[in-house]
Amino acid sequence: MVSMWTEGRTGVMGRKADGVQWSSEGFEWESDGARRVLAPGGAYYYRFTELPGTKPLTELLAQPKPAPDGYEVKVSAGGGGRYKLTIVAPGDRSYRLPPAKEAPTATTWFSATLPDNVRPTPKLASGVRWPRDEKGEVTNGVPTGLAKAEVAAVPQEKLDAWTPNLQKLTKPDAKVAWATSFDLDSDSQDEAVVCMDKRGGDYACFVVEEAESGDRYHMVGLPYTGGPPETAPIAVKEGAFRYVVWAGLPARAKDDAGNTGHALFFDGGAFTVDLIR
Repeated sequence: MVSMWTEGRTGVMGRKADGVQWSSEGFEWESDGARRVLAPGGAYYYRFTELPGTKPLTELLAQPKPAPDGYEVKVSAGGGGRYKLTIVAPGDRSYRLPPAKEAPTATTWFSATLPDNVRPTPKLASGVRWPRDEKGEVTNGVPTGLAKAEVAAVPQEKLDAWTPNLQKLTKPDAKVAWATSFDLDSDSQDEAVVCMDKRGGDYACFVVEEAESGDRYHMVGLPYTGGPPETAPIAVKEGAFRYVVWAGLPARAKDDAGNTGHALFFDGGAFTVDLIR
């Protein structure tokens, strides 16, 4: 078993080492007819093409590399004869790995460079508020302080090409419920946000990012599965930054006042969803 971590993530992922490879895009392994990729910066996505030049992780683990300055893995005795493992990173950050029966035999560090043409989008300010109807109920609309962003329709031929892969990640009979296209990560290239009408586990919506190595399907926690046009997510902007917001308010996302919604944005390494009030 191998535990994997990248900057930008607060947790680690464990897999059998002999099924993992390292590529120019990060750690990857086969799953459900696709390649899962844990990328530098914290992105976690699916790809349906295989990159040339991937190397088995077991081969690289046989040639351990020292930790960069400021990083280390601390090992200490835990209960039940197990070991506590903690990744320590610059800035007084630490990330706990699952307890291990044995102390790690090797620790290998990898480095990669994120594209220099992207920038992180800040979380929406706490003062952002949803519009409300005459009864005081939250309605799906552009929150205060934001404006609608310019978007483009996703060409049907692209949706037709992506749908078979999205069905593998949701349900075999799932259909596209909503889609839009705009530059979500400020890299001067549009990404598509696509929501299916059926979930795969907890996920129905994806950011589809076109890349030379193959389209990347980022699962995102925007729980929209269709409905009348006025209920659909909305692309908005705050200055130069772009978001997708939605006030669908499933029960598990509500607070006592019923005024919590979702905001999809790019945090500098991954597409993520935050709750906003």
